[in-house]
Amino acid sequence: MRMWSLEGCVGVVVLLLSLANAEEGLPINLGGPRKVTATVADHDGHYDVTVRMVPVQCFDPGLNARVNRAKAEGFAIEALARHLAGEAPGRVRLSVSGMRTIDTSLDGNRFRLTLRVTQKSLVLQPAAERSQETAPSAIGERKESTVPSSLFSVKGDYSATLHELQDALKTEVPSVPAGTESTDEFFRAVANSEELAEERFQALRADILVNKLLLKLERQELCDLLQAAHDEFLQELRRRVEAADSKAVYEE
Repeated sequence: MRMWSLEGCVGVVVLLLSLANAEEGLPINLGGPRKVTATVADHDGHYDVTVRMVPVQCFDPGLNARVNRAKAEGFAIEALARHLAGEAPGRVRLSVSGMRTIDTSLDGNRFRLTLRVTQKSLVLQPAAERSQETAPSAIGERKESTVPSSLFSVKGDYSATLHELQDALKTEVPSVPAGTESTDEFFRAVANSEELAEERFQALRADILVNKLLLKLERQELCDLLQAAHDEFLQELRRRVEAADSKAVYEE
């Protein structure tokens, strides 16, 4: 479940905002298990939102970077919403289009990300209202998402991490060969994909089991979700292998 992605996507955050965070330059402490802090810099025509957080480190470097970026982008949008709260105090809806990540890095023991958001792409309005111009039906490519408060719990953070793992695996799973392409390379890719997925699921499970901030029941619930996701991935691999086998038999 990617909360925020590439430039051009649109996100919506609905929050109960306070005036305390409205002053420019003041650190915004979002807290949570990732100990998230953010600052907002107001430039001519855009905002630069810089987020620092405790990173996910249980996966391979490539997946760690992907998961951390997804989390930090979502936190950046929420921080911007809090920053703008003084313009519309109370429960508001912030719609954003035209945003891009301009920097990511490991800053000591923190993951650091800067998200640039164009000011003309922002629409801030009371949550109970929605103008015709910003309605999803008026913009075909609009994607809306709410940053859930569960992300600020340990269990919710792990659940979001699992969704990011699932999204990554979906993009990496080999496609069934088309036309006259050989299936040998496909079957090797499937074996590699299965092995990498196994390592990643085991890594996340191990991280869950050693986290003392989780209740025993929460650990079990997360492990059940993890097993279900693992089974679903293996079933998808099986469907693709069977499709490739059927194609090979038909061609013979």
